[in-house]
Amino acid sequence: EEERLREEKRKREEERMAELDRLHQQTMDEGKRLKEEADERARVKEQNNINYRVSNSELGNEEDTFEVKAIYSFKTTDDGELPFRKGAIITVTEVVDDNWYYGQLGAAQGIFPTSYVVKVEAEAPPPASPATQRIEDCLEDISSPVKEEPALDGVLDNSGNYDNRSAEDSDDSNFQDYELYIAQYSYQPLNADELELQRGDIVEVIERCDDGWFVGTSQRTEQFGTFPGNYVLPYDE
Repeated sequence: EEERLREEKRKREEERMAELDRLHQQTMDEGKRLKEEADERARVKEQNNINYRVSNSELGNEEDTFEVKAIYSFKTTDDGELPFRKGAIITVTEVVDDNWYYGQLGAAQGIFPTSYVVKVEAEAPPPASPATQRIEDCLEDISSPVKEEPALDGVLDNSGNYDNRSAEDSDDSNFQDYELYIAQYSYQPLNADELELQRGDIVEVIERCDDGWFVGTSQRTEQFGTFPGNYVLPYDE
């Protein structure tokens, strides 16, 4: 009887050890599977980033870099992601999508969530000091953006209409008496004679004054006035 009990005990112990080995192996297999899935997600994410950069480079769609400031710390162990602390200034080199940026912090590079940062807005240069009656000082006898009509050298025809074919045929018929500039910064007028600007506005500049201010007409608003010249750059159509 004792021999039978010892045999049963030995079998139960063997079964218990076999069950422990099975559970251990199952745990190892599950851990390996999870790691492989994580590695695959990281590989796909990095490949998507590479495809995005290559596609934009081929299409010439690479955006200008800009800086962002971290409003939260971002901790990650995933390959391809960029960890940072709150307050860090990161240079964004690519906008992956609405949710992710690709950027650089020191020597490290990677993607990070857009919701963790805010853009660092570039400060507009201060305008030059406004001058009294700036337009009148800069332009003589100009109070509106009306363009001067060319001199007419033709003659009246039999119907009483002016024959201006000679003016159309002259080399000066297509003369443009303004230069196009594009606004790099927005500007809110401080005086009644000043011109409102929004970033990207096209302005027909008819005079560049000695004090650094320009005079012209906004194509967007069709308003005429003066504005700081360091807010615009020449525009090539």
